[in-house]
Amino acid sequence: MAGSHFPATAPVGFNSTIKPFFTACYRTHMLNVMDLDLWDAGAVKSAWDDINGAVSFGWMPKAGCPEGVRGIAAFR
Repeated sequence: MAGSHFPATAPVGFNSTIKPFFTACYRTHMLNVMDLDLWDAGAVKSAWDDINGAVSFGWMPKAGCPEGVRGIAAFR
């Protein structure tokens, strides 16, 4: 539309959209427990159904990291 100005938005991608949900503490926890690197886009994509199911059922985030998973309400 001529004359329309749309606000700039951040590009959608793993680093800008998904990775910020997972804090350093939670990443370390998952590496130690499941050998799952939550900061690796390929690993998260491969395990997405399991991750999403665990969050939906309240199994994630586990206690132990004071900050948990950032923005968990938005994730759900």
